[in-house]
Amino acid sequence: MGSLQYFSRYNKIPNNVCKALYNLLSSDDPPYFSLQSEILRNTNDSIDGIYKAHFIKFCEKKWNRLKKIKFAEDYRKSILLWLIKENRMTYRKLTDLFMSNRYDEWVKTRALYYVDINFLGEPSYEALLNKIIRQYDGDLSISACYLLLLKNCKVGPHKGKIKHLPSTGLKEFGMIRTQNSPESEIPRCLRVISKKNLPNFNWKKALGRDHKDIQNKFIINTGYITTDATAWIMSLDVILDNILYQLARHDTSVGSYKLGEIGGFLHKPTSRFAINYPLLCSLTTISHDHRKDADLSHPENRNTGKKTGRIKFKVIKEMQPIIHRGFRELIIKW
Repeated sequence: MGSLQYFSRYNKIPNNVCKALYNLLSSDDPPYFSLQSEILRNTNDSIDGIYKAHFIKFCEKKWNRLKKIKFAEDYRKSILLWLIKENRMTYRKLTDLFMSNRYDEWVKTRALYYVDINFLGEPSYEALLNKIIRQYDGDLSISACYLLLLKNCKVGPHKGKIKHLPSTGLKEFGMIRTQNSPESEIPRCLRVISKKNLPNFNWKKALGRDHKDIQNKFIINTGYITTDATAWIMSLDVILDNILYQLARHDTSVGSYKLGEIGGFLHKPTSRFAINYPLLCSLTTISHDHRKDADLSHPENRNTGKKTGRIKFKVIKEMQPIIHRGFRELIIKW
C-alpha cells in the first residue's frame, strides 16, 4: 500500500500511468476494495485530461453500487473525495452527507475543504457552513469556522445555537458577540456507542453536580469500543450503575437505590423499576449478565460456576440496539 503514496507526489500523473491505473480499477477482475481505495485516495489531485473524465465516471457509477455492500466504507470514502473535489455532489447531497452520522468526522473534515463555493454558490455554501457549526463541536466545526473567515462568509441567523468550540473562534474574530458554554458530551458518546441518534435531552440538568464524572465515564467507554470489549462491558456496567442511582433520585417510584448494588436491584423482575422502565431494565440486566462473564470481574461466574474470560466484540454490536432502546426510554420518561 505504501508504494501507492508515490502517485500523490505527482502534480500530474503521466497519461500512460493513468491508463494503467484506470484499466486496473475497471477490469472484470479488479483488485480488493482496499487497493482500489488507495489508488483513488492517492490520485485525486493529480489526474488530468481525458482520464480525469474516466475516473469521475467510474466514481459516479461505483458510489451508488457500493451503498449496501459490506466492508466497502473505506472505498466509498475515497470515491466521496473524488466526487466532491470534482463538483459532482449537489447542495442537498452535501447537506445530507455532513449532517448524517454515516461517515466519521475526519473524513467529513477533509471533504469540507474540497467543497467549491463557486460551484455551490455563496448562499448555499454559507448555509452549509452555518449548519455545521450548529451541529458539531470538534474538528469539523473548527474547519467550518476557518472557511467562513477565509471565504468572507457570514454567520447567519440559522436555526439552532452555535456549538462551544466554533463560538469561541467566531467571538475572537468579532463575528458573534458571545461565546457559548460547552454542551454535554454524553449525547455524542451515546451516538457513538449505540450508532443512532437519541432525542434531545438536558443531561447537565438531569445529572446535576455528577454530570462531569458520568460524562467522563461515557467518554472512556467510547474509547473501549474498538480496543477492548471486556473493558467496554465493565465500563458500561459502571455507567448504568450511576444512571440508576440518578434515576432513583429523580423518580422515587422505582424505589431506593445504592451505588454499587446494581445486582440486587435487578434481581427483582416484578419490581417497580422493571415494570416502569422495561427497556432500561433489560439493557441493565443484559449488561450486568455479560459483566459476570468477564475475567476483569471475577475468576468464575457466580451464578453458573463457569470460568470467566474475555468478552467478544460481537457483544458490543449485539447490544447497540438494546442500548439505544434503553436510553431512549429513559429520556422520554424522565
